[in-house]
Amino acid sequence: MKLLLLSAVCLGIGFAAHRMQRPSVGDLEQQATAAWNEGRLEAAEGLARSALGRKADSVRAREVLLQLSHAQQRPEIPLTLALADYASGKSQERTLAELGRMALSCNLFRLADGYFAEGVDRFPKNGAIQRQYVALSGLRLDAEEMQRRLTQWGQHGAPTADLVIMSLGLWSIDSRGVEPSETWLRAAVEADATDVGSRLGLGRCLLAMGRYRECVELLKPYSQHPRAGLLLAVVDATTQDASAAAELLPTTEPTEMRGEYWFARGLVALEQRDVPAAEEALARAVHCQPLNKSYRSRYCDVLRRQHRTEQLQRHVKELEIVVRIVQRSMQPGVSDDAVALGELAESCRSVGADEAARLIFQAVRQ
Repeated sequence: MKLLLLSAVCLGIGFAAHRMQRPSVGDLEQQATAAWNEGRLEAAEGLARSALGRKADSVRAREVLLQLSHAQQRPEIPLTLALADYASGKSQERTLAELGRMALSCNLFRLADGYFAEGVDRFPKNGAIQRQYVALSGLRLDAEEMQRRLTQWGQHGAPTADLVIMSLGLWSIDSRGVEPSETWLRAAVEADATDVGSRLGLGRCLLAMGRYRECVELLKPYSQHPRAGLLLAVVDATTQDASAAAELLPTTEPTEMRGEYWFARGLVALEQRDVPAAEEALARAVHCQPLNKSYRSRYCDVLRRQHRTEQLQRHVKELEIVVRIVQRSMQPGVSDDAVALGELAESCRSVGADEAARLIFQAVRQ
């Protein structure tokens, strides 16, 4: 018993001596700062991390790590710091926005989307988070999702006019409009191979540029994913491979990408020389996506084949309006011109794009 007590006393003395020899948080902060100033970056990082391990809100340690992040182009460092803040419960609203931005800077679009989605759900009146959430769907070239998010934002505030205008042109993206997006989307796919949303965005980009083989190679490993399968069906139908497209198309209308579904069905019917079925399918595609130039153009072709003169004239006129809407959406300064916005809203309404018109009117009134 005496031996055990003596051992415990000796252990306690040894532990106390160790604690006395261990540098304080203040010493670690000073040493980290000195190492940074002397260019000893590895030592500075280790000392700063040790200081943070002992004191999570150490301002000086954070400053050293953020300077390291900038000097070494390591965006994962501020992301890790923001994650620590989030885990501690500190300023959740601000931290969620910061986490989303940090994830974007690391090309982790799926992660960023998750943070922004949580921010929108928990703090729906935060315009900055709403804006980032909407803009990310635009970056992925997802017009349908962008309009859905703008509508959701409109239930808690007024979406900004610039994003509403961007969403108009997104329905009719072409090779000129998507080229700048390829670099961003490819980086997102390379950073996170499981990011289906960004993979689909890159697929839309390649499809718009006519790079069909690359699009198939990108999406084929994910053909079992419903949305990826639908986009692959559009590629096959566009390249006149009706049998391959038909195998990928679901038997019933999906809840998402309904426009793409009916467009592919229409192209397949054309390849099979079933013009009445093509007319019906393309009419539904236009109804789902009234601002899509390609869908309207194909529909006009089918009407022309069937000599439906009266219908053709009406839809050609609507196609011309859609082309003007897309052109106006790409002109600088439109989002700041209330008169131009009002005219765009009326044009959208005249071609059946009522939700787009409502969003524009809402942006004008903000």
